[in-house]
Amino acid sequence: MPLRPSATQMRTSTIFAMLALLGTAKAAHEAWCTAAKDGSGPPDPRFTPVCCAVSQESKNILYNRAVGKCQDKEGRRGTIDERAFQNCCIDNGVGGNSD
Repeated sequence: MPLRPSATQMRTSTIFAMLALLGTAKAAHEAWCTAAKDGSGPPDPRFTPVCCAVSQESKNILYNRAVGKCQDKEGRRGTIDERAFQNCCIDNGVGGNSD
């Protein structure tokens, strides 16, 4: 006869699963640095390409010079590490934004 987990074990498992999800990196389809530190305004062409290279989670990321943003080549969401991108912008003294 199989053992059934107790309600406490189920709650504990659920809590650990939620904590694991919270620890994952947030990802975006496109991201850009801005001259404004609050992330508003147009893309900053000086730092966006640099931060694009730093925050790639796959080889499908490129700096799109026409729009001034770091983008996923295939249009899929979730391939740019937003945290790494934002930190790169901040480290360079500018703001960052993403979709």
